[in-house]
Amino acid sequence: MKHVKEIREMLDHGQTSEAGEAIDILLELGPHNTEALKLKALIFQQQGRFNREYEIWERVVSIDPEDEDAITYFRLRHIEDREHFYFTDDLPGGGRRFLAYPSALIRATFLALVGCVVFLVFTRFTIHYPGLENPLVLLPVFVISVLIPWIGTILVWVKSLRSISLTQKFEVSTRFHSLTRLERDRIHLLSTLIC
Repeated sequence: MKHVKEIREMLDHGQTSEAGEAIDILLELGPHNTEALKLKALIFQQQGRFNREYEIWERVVSIDPEDEDAITYFRLRHIEDREHFYFTDDLPGGGRRFLAYPSALIRATFLALVGCVVFLVFTRFTIHYPGLENPLVLLPVFVISVLIPWIGTILVWVKSLRSISLTQKFEVSTRFHSLTRLERDRIHLLSTLIC
């Protein structure tokens, strides 16, 4: 019989099947061993068997409701479920659409709003400093702080990724353009997008 530390070392060395057998033996002797259950959940996660992983974490919580790792797991799972609800759609013919989170657009819009505030503050200073009322001063400040950031925001909106759809085809959509590939080209297209 191997201890949890030895089993963890086996997992670190890639001996997943041997570690799984050792965990099963350990759990036969002590079915409430939460550390062994956590290792079993890790193996299920690495194998992509997420439903079984979830069941194991439920067992850990039933044994120890205050286990920090289990609480962290369920907190992350809750966040994933919310993201799944808000950022994915089921397609009518089967498949799934993933909506892109527009972080670049949010940053660009924030900078544009800050630019507007800067321009408003600058115009407020013209009351105390009459030389700033000159159109040769106000116009460049307006262009730099308001016009350029909003044009940048529009460009980011036009170029930003809107969604990725996975059916028998793989489709990447921006605001005005979409690129569709067949199933066999999916891996090649993903590697092209990532690189």
